[in-house]
Amino acid sequence: MIMNAKKKLFIFVILGVYFLIGQIAHAQEKEDAEKTRMTVLSLIETLVKNGNMTRAQADTMMREAEKRAQSRIRVTPLAETTPDGKKVVRVPYIPESVKTEMREQIKSEVLAAQSQKNAGSVLGDSGKKFKFVGDIRIRTELNRLDNNNTPTSGLGLKGNNTARAVTRGADFSPSSEKINAIPGDVFDPTSNTARERIRVRLGLLGNLSDEFSFGLGISTGSSTGSPTSTNQTLDQGGTSSPGFFNKYAVNWDRAYLRYEPGTGMEINVGRFKNPFIGTDLVWADDLSFDGISASAKTPLNDMSDVFATVGWFPLTTRTSGKTLGRSLTGAQLGWERRFGLKDNKFKLSAGLYKYNNVEGQAEGDYSTATSSYLSSEYPAGARQRGNTLFKINSLQSITPNQGIYDKTQCDFSNIDVKMTSHVDCTNTWGLASSFNELNITSSLDLSQFDPVHMVLTFDMVKNIGYDAAATNSRVGLKLLDLKTFGYLASLKLGSPTIKQRGEWNMSVAYRYVGSDAVLDAFTDSDFGMGGTNNKGLTLKYSYGVAANTWLSFRWMSSDLVDSMIPSALNANNPNTKFSVDSIFIDLNTRF
Repeated sequence: MIMNAKKKLFIFVILGVYFLIGQIAHAQEKEDAEKTRMTVLSLIETLVKNGNMTRAQADTMMREAEKRAQSRIRVTPLAETTPDGKKVVRVPYIPESVKTEMREQIKSEVLAAQSQKNAGSVLGDSGKKFKFVGDIRIRTELNRLDNNNTPTSGLGLKGNNTARAVTRGADFSPSSEKINAIPGDVFDPTSNTARERIRVRLGLLGNLSDEFSFGLGISTGSSTGSPTSTNQTLDQGGTSSPGFFNKYAVNWDRAYLRYEPGTGMEINVGRFKNPFIGTDLVWADDLSFDGISASAKTPLNDMSDVFATVGWFPLTTRTSGKTLGRSLTGAQLGWERRFGLKDNKFKLSAGLYKYNNVEGQAEGDYSTATSSYLSSEYPAGARQRGNTLFKINSLQSITPNQGIYDKTQCDFSNIDVKMTSHVDCTNTWGLASSFNELNITSSLDLSQFDPVHMVLTFDMVKNIGYDAAATNSRVGLKLLDLKTFGYLASLKLGSPTIKQRGEWNMSVAYRYVGSDAVLDAFTDSDFGMGGTNNKGLTLKYSYGVAANTWLSFRWMSSDLVDSMIPSALNANNPNTKFSVDSIFIDLNTRF
């Protein structure tokens, strides 16, 4: 949770006091140090009693402060002495500019704390329990598509035999941030696109008791357009009549209860932010999770911690005789090490994410009027582009002596009329591969030149659930070019988070994500216009124009890893091309 101004001020005081404790301990003035410690404890107790923080938060703050103080004491050099044995006292020089900055910082914190106090007096006791948070982003997006990209007509649903069609280009349309490879679609992969977009997210956070809290959040974006984006295109208001100043849709994006027993453990139930550490190689930044997660963090020693997260997340509800229950089970274990005098950090984590019952299954034949099947469709409203798919309803035979029903032609000839209620003429796609993703993430944060940080990140993922024999049997073909590996490497310089005017950061990253390395529904929706089977470069620069307000410029250049039409044994499938340079100019603010 985001702490209010009073808590920020108190943390500032705590860190300052514990720094003094370290200096006092260094000079062996134990009596004064104990007095200061008791004063700090009294302050904490007062804040807990007044409802400014929970007991669990206070205990966590004290542990962190004590740990840092002890670390400073151990690395502090021995006191200097004169030849006659007296201690040398050195008074550091503080420039006038630094003094002015400190005065302004303390002044702003005091005013903010007073403002929060006044708000609490208006709201009564609720002013100490609830807090509104949010952010707004205004975006201009430009997509420069290569003139040599394969036209939509060249991406027709070409099967490798008469029974199956296999593709990586199905469902890719600009109206839903995807491109549709079906012949006749309005999307032209050789024409540039531009649009203006807005993202608004509002949240209410609240403490119910020392252990329980909640979070509620609403956002822009279509509720069924994409799980990875909360963007709203400015000329596409409404759902059935876009444009002409129609109003925007608002969705519930967060609704959860949280339990924190005060032992470094946290349990979330409902819809909440991504509980796993990683990059947008696996999980898009705007993705929220439905289900339950539990996280824990505990120190190994004064300079390192271990952490773990587990969770279960339903994807679709099981319906007897119609659909299978599909879900995601995830687990992550990590280690964080701090070193040096500037809080340098190294973090390493390993996650395993298993998708249950997501594989496609060819639909059975409709031999009787009561025949049914368990749907295994990969929903168009979730998928982006890149995963290898096959038509699970290509040909259906209806027996006995009732002719052949070809769904690709919508031919109902010679079929008993009562059979038509069991079939339709749409293309239904299923995943060719199973997904069980092993994800290793590491990051090194060097803050030696604070406030300028240098952060190195490497993220890799491997779909260890891919089984060639099972996939080929499922599809009815021998697929030769399924890529089940991906990685992202990045370098970032500047402020880790932009909070003040004049702060900045810049980054460069390269990613390679094979067609079936991750489920394309949940990876980044911007790179390559979303999905997998992409590789290329990303450059980004951000600059703070005011407090909690910043401008950012991002350029992404991507190319396909493999053809959108998968290769198969003894098949002559052509290579396809889809290259795009995307430019994003964002004005961001948070509160």
